[in-house]
Amino acid sequence: FSFLNNIKKEALIGFINEKCNLSDDCCSFFQKKLFFNPFVVDSVKNSLKSENIKDYDLIHFRIGDNVSFLGSDDHDGPTNEECFYICKKEFEQRGSNLPMVVISDSNKLKSYIKTQAEKYGLPFYVFHTSSGHMQNRPSSLNESEESVCYTTDNLFYAVFDMKLLSMAKTAKSYSVYSWGSGFFAWIAKIYKVPCWLQPFPKLDIGDKKIIS
Repeated sequence: FSFLNNIKKEALIGFINEKCNLSDDCCSFFQKKLFFNPFVVDSVKNSLKSENIKDYDLIHFRIGDNVSFLGSDDHDGPTNEECFYICKKEFEQRGSNLPMVVISDSNKLKSYIKTQAEKYGLPFYVFHTSSGHMQNRPSSLNESEESVCYTTDNLFYAVFDMKLLSMAKTAKSYSVYSWGSGFFAWIAKIYKVPCWLQPFPKLDIGDKKIIS
């Protein structure tokens, strides 16, 4: 994988989208190694059943460790309003009537989208606000920054989101990172979910007026 170091940052997501497809044998190998605990399977099944959801598309927002887990402000990053606008735009443009399940590293964002979707009667579904990082020292943190704390609930809901992603009809991810989201990309590819990674768009003046 050393050749990946020679790929320009802005081209990395495109490379993962276009080139990093897994063979049937590779997918089968990983699927046989990854076992979802029955409690996770039942929890996902019951959550979907509670909303009468059988099939769905999925959208994922990777807001970043500092914002999601350390409470920092990123004035250059996407706002909750912008992410909700992306949900609406994706729903309108995709030509599908399937509901949209939303997952994210940001619990605040998920809470906002859930509230707005209920307010406007849109079929966007958030099943928990208990996400956490799976490492005390994510690679994105500097040595001087405090460690990330996580709980067994955070671990459970990480796998919960993996199961949701593995069952989606289609999936799309928006990330603040140039490499997108490995959590999203490889689970989707292993389970053969048609997926696409996307950097957060820079909204034009017209879009911002709509949001405001």
